[in-house]
Amino acid sequence: MTTNLRETAARLLAEGTVQLVLGWERGTLPLRTTPLFAREPGEAGRLVYDPTCDQNLAGYLGRVKEERVALIARPCEARALVEQVRENRIDRDRVLAIGLPCSGRISRSALASRLTGRVIREGRLAADRLVVAGDDWREEFPWTEVLDPVCRGCRLPDPGIYWAAPEGAVPPEGDRFAEFDRRRSLSPEQRRDEFRQAAERCLACYACRQACPMCSCAECITDRTAPAWLGPAADPSDTMLFHLVRAMHLAGRCVDCGACARACPVGVDLRHLHLALEREGSERFDHCPGLDPASRPLVGGFRPDDREEFIL
Repeated sequence: MTTNLRETAARLLAEGTVQLVLGWERGTLPLRTTPLFAREPGEAGRLVYDPTCDQNLAGYLGRVKEERVALIARPCEARALVEQVRENRIDRDRVLAIGLPCSGRISRSALASRLTGRVIREGRLAADRLVVAGDDWREEFPWTEVLDPVCRGCRLPDPGIYWAAPEGAVPPEGDRFAEFDRRRSLSPEQRRDEFRQAAERCLACYACRQACPMCSCAECITDRTAPAWLGPAADPSDTMLFHLVRAMHLAGRCVDCGACARACPVGVDLRHLHLALEREGSERFDHCPGLDPASRPLVGGFRPDDREEFIL
């Protein structure tokens, strides 16, 4: 697949069909990749595609200036692209999506918990197992044990670009909501305590915001000084406010790619906030983000037949 991807990208650049191919290349550490902005046919030979590709590349589309761009698109990138087109952030005719099937990504936290601080010197995927080695050790893990939780519950693994809602697209269910359902069974006080504990760990580095393909404000409230919405230090009250405001901003827009959770340096899983809003949108308004660019936004649309049982 990687060979075909490189050949396709080189041809598109050589023919002038696109001026940029946006993909991944091998990183400087084992089992790591970094975004590649290939502008010359020869640079396409550096493209890679495997479960070590972490970043959601759709987040870079608004920052590149080339007239026409080829985006290497897994389902996560494809759905984020559809949302960006729906919001008129991206010109549909400007992006050529190269859809690829996805078998999931490596969970860095799951792998780290099994290695107990050991440093990886080399790693590779062998059939259904992940093989890693260090200076004087070697370990093998079943692929299912180190699969990203986001990928375990992926309900749309097809790499197609959904310019219309595909037949059979149903509200998400299964493993994606297992932890969310556990939290919902807790009392309001217990949920508030869990949220505060997560906020106390937050460094206010805003890596989640930077990694998210749907965080699109020209100026985030965290960067404003007049008025100053948040203080200069990582106060738990301020971080709670930031995450709540960001969750509401992403209501009906989050495609659950997990980029925010993977980017967090202290392991705060923000997906639970976004999954809560996704389920509300699905159950109450039959809304599923990333499928139809012609659909109305969740918080900006109204239908006479909307169920109103939640209105006091």
